[in-house]
Amino acid sequence: MTSPAELGRTHCADCVDGMRALDDASVDCLIADPPFNLGNGGRMFRAGRLARCIDMDWDHIDNGPWLAEALRVLRPSGTLFVFGSWHNLFDLGSRLQRAGARILNTIVLVKTGGFSVSHRVLYERTLYAIWASPSDTGWHFDYALMKRLAGRQADNVWPYTPPTARSHPTQKPVELVERMLLMATRPGDLVLDPFTGSGTTAEACLRLRRRFLGFERDDAFARGANARIQQLRWARDFARNSRGVGEVMSVRPVG
Repeated sequence: MTSPAELGRTHCADCVDGMRALDDASVDCLIADPPFNLGNGGRMFRAGRLARCIDMDWDHIDNGPWLAEALRVLRPSGTLFVFGSWHNLFDLGSRLQRAGARILNTIVLVKTGGFSVSHRVLYERTLYAIWASPSDTGWHFDYALMKRLAGRQADNVWPYTPPTARSHPTQKPVELVERMLLMATRPGDLVLDPFTGSGTTAEACLRLRRRFLGFERDDAFARGANARIQQLRWARDFARNSRGVGEVMSVRPVG
């Protein structure tokens, strides 16, 4: 039997092992920012300078095992957001569709800067986020709120500005994750981040009164994410007054 999974914090564990200990259909929303498999033994250009992707060992992953567990732990009415670039987007989408998930939208994140893998192709200024559901009907979408925030019918092209100060190389702005949570979850919903990194999803969940559970296999990043949560002045009050930080999620035997 694994140890109980305390909500409101990031656990230092490989996400596949962590999710295997969770019950079926126990999570309302999953926000994942997996490695993009950028290198594949090649090179890329950043700001006009050649970078060696072959050295980015942390950026390689097999998407099959973690996506299978993600779909298992999601409720039928839940949704999944997964970030990607053209390096991994088609693999992710294909795997989701083969597993029976419905892709609701592909959100296009447009940056002011970008990168290029070659001087023979276009400069890349976009990231993406696939929004998908394990089932064909029943997912939550707050159409009225998104329309109000956008001032018109919300679309799938979102401006994207990376954080100016980052503690993780692929850190996303908290406002971006908040927008996803407002769109697809309700207060009190349980949100899982299998690649917690700097803890952006955790902060967004606490800001919006969603419950959070995270996994991060790098101990330094896991500790940093938990420290970020502790620095939020209202996190302690939230834990005391709602089903949030400190709650323990039921787990099942592994193996």
